[in-house]
Amino acid sequence: MGPRLTKSYEASSQPIASIRSSVLGVVVSALEATGFSTDNLLAQHGLSRLTLDDPYNPVSLKNYVAFFEDAAKVSNQPLLGIRLGNAIKAEDLGPVGVLYTMMQTLRFAIIRFSHFFPALQGNTKLGLSVTGDATWLEYQIEDPAIWPRRQDTEFTLALICALTRSRLGRGWAPEEITLSILPRAVIATWPTFSEQSFDLISR
Repeated sequence: MGPRLTKSYEASSQPIASIRSSVLGVVVSALEATGFSTDNLLAQHGLSRLTLDDPYNPVSLKNYVAFFEDAAKVSNQPLLGIRLGNAIKAEDLGPVGVLYTMMQTLRFAIIRFSHFFPALQGNTKLGLSVTGDATWLEYQIEDPAIWPRRQDTEFTLALICALTRSRLGRGWAPEEITLSILPRAVIATWPTFSEQSFDLISR
């Protein structure tokens, strides 16, 4: 286990795959800002508002991802994950997010962010992969039973893009985004909303 960054808690040390409640809080707050009540949906997924009182509380990753998926459906916001990721600030992620803005280079920022990511979310792969002249940032929840997970994936991609733009400026954009297999209805919409939401650079 890597060095501890926050209290005595790390998501990777929990008996079940978990995520810090502060991340769930971002989703809940954004939904309720639009007038959407989350209490019933939280209860349906074994989650409690009381968990949000301490941003370091562990939350079941599986329950969080399922809540995120259903919240997007019930609120009729298919792009909820991307919208929230685009709007996130480094401080919303606590010390792990602030760390991203403190490093001297983007590469080192990503490496350190990935190193401490287990403090935020467990059972998840996050890191750099170099293939030829291309450098990829890979993100994947490693438990195949946690599915579907579209909203979490798009949320994470968008927030990393947002954090990167906070360092490099609004003109920065990824050249390519590759996703795991998604339902055909989702794949059909990706060319349209990915260009709008991620400002993809055309090759």
